[in-house]
Amino acid sequence: MRLSRESGFYDDSFYLEMACDSGEIRYTLDSTVPDEHSLLYTGPIRIEDASGDPNVYSMIEDVCIELR
Repeated sequence: MRLSRESGFYDDSFYLEMACDSGEIRYTLDSTVPDEHSLLYTGPIRIEDASGDPNVYSMIEDVCIELR
């Protein structure tokens, strides 16, 4: 897959474009692994600064991995 921007921190909002040679692109906005029910990429996605938003993802408690 090709992305229009490198990963990192950006001062300004931008539109992220994605491309692949075949198939479709599915994505999520909550860091979960995409599956056939995830959002289907159909065009650029606006990426905005979320540093002022509450960090709800670090509060998720059902992500433990059981060790054997």
